[in-house]
Amino acid sequence: MDNTATIGAQEQQMLAGWYADPQDSSIERWWDGQQWGQETRSAALAEGSQHSEIDALPVLKGWKEHSGFDIFGLAVSVAIVSIINNIIDIDESYVIPAAVALSVYLTIGIVYVFAFYPSYFKEKPLIRSNKAICFLNYFFGGLILGFLWNHNLKRSHEERRVLKGVSYIVAGVLFSISLACSVVLACFILI
Repeated sequence: MDNTATIGAQEQQMLAGWYADPQDSSIERWWDGQQWGQETRSAALAEGSQHSEIDALPVLKGWKEHSGFDIFGLAVSVAIVSIINNIIDIDESYVIPAAVALSVYLTIGIVYVFAFYPSYFKEKPLIRSNKAICFLNYFFGGLILGFLWNHNLKRSHEERRVLKGVSYIVAGVLFSISLACSVVLACFILI
């Protein structure tokens, strides 16, 4: 009987988690449900320990997505941006107040992506309510980044390990660039 075929069939049925490394029984390797990951840990240290990386992280440990709050956060964000755009379309003399409003939104967004979002992966998050987090992720991240941020929280909860990703850094950079453009535009108009 072909032993590799048996191992392959067994792997297909395994849930995501830490398992004895197929090549080295002294370590455990992360199985993501489809393939072996690069992450390893000592089997001796893991033995008898039922604790996971997220046990001390309240947001990840109790994560549950709330679709209604996702939709509400996205809707409020779209409404605010639409109002700012419509103000400019109605009367060009409101460009400066609209640029200020946009700058405030972007500044708060930068604070959110660099302070609040990363805190959800720590022992003392700045916000603990899953509903508020769902709302804010979509409010500041829009459809794509909001989805990615909630997905990172969901995967971290399910796989019981921190999977923060880099999308929040990308968002922070984009928000910073947008803020700079908004300020330059406002200064250009004033001149």
